[in-house]
Amino acid sequence: MVVFSKQMKRFLQLVAVMVVAVLATHPDVRRVAVTVHQDALAGARLVAYVDGTGGALQSQLRHYLAQRLPDYMVPSVIMVLDRFPILPSGKIDRARLPMTSGEPELWIAPRGPVEEAIADVWAEVLGTERIGADDDFFVHLGGHSLLATRAVSRLRSLFDVELPLRWLFEHPTVSRIAEILCTDPSTSERMEMVAKVLGELDARPDQAIAERDNIGASS
Repeated sequence: MVVFSKQMKRFLQLVAVMVVAVLATHPDVRRVAVTVHQDALAGARLVAYVDGTGGALQSQLRHYLAQRLPDYMVPSVIMVLDRFPILPSGKIDRARLPMTSGEPELWIAPRGPVEEAIADVWAEVLGTERIGADDDFFVHLGGHSLLATRAVSRLRSLFDVELPLRWLFEHPTVSRIAEILCTDPSTSERMEMVAKVLGELDARPDQAIAERDNIGASS
């Protein structure tokens, strides 16, 4: 169990208050709560709970926060609830807020050289070995905004592409990031070449480790 100093606890409480204030201004959010979860691997993780309406609300809110707050203040997890547990006093019963799930319902291995390369980067950044194609960077893997920034920076360098940080907030799985990179007009041509190079390296495993880190330097 990670133990936080009084100063750190106070800081996290202030960040939570700021996140609540921003989320409360979103038109589709009716009620919001933000808590600090202690994680043995990731340390402190902000988790936001919202009672709201609208499709794809989680990704919308993550992008909404990223536009208005520093990266480190964006919660690792945003959970949309049908309704909040309420105390007789009318306040939110924080003790009954659901815990975040640590595993996806179905684990799927990365498919193809691009997904595998992205999964390798995430594994390095997150300090874990098992990254599934549909594992959520934030919900399932314990990522947070600072780790997201590191992952995006590493992918930019590896693939030599302009990868906006918001893409990871809006599409936080290996499969979705690979799909966006390979289909977006700004990156698709480059990724076609990258996929070809990665495929060739996979066919030559004895050279793959030495050459994979040089993909971004190739033309």
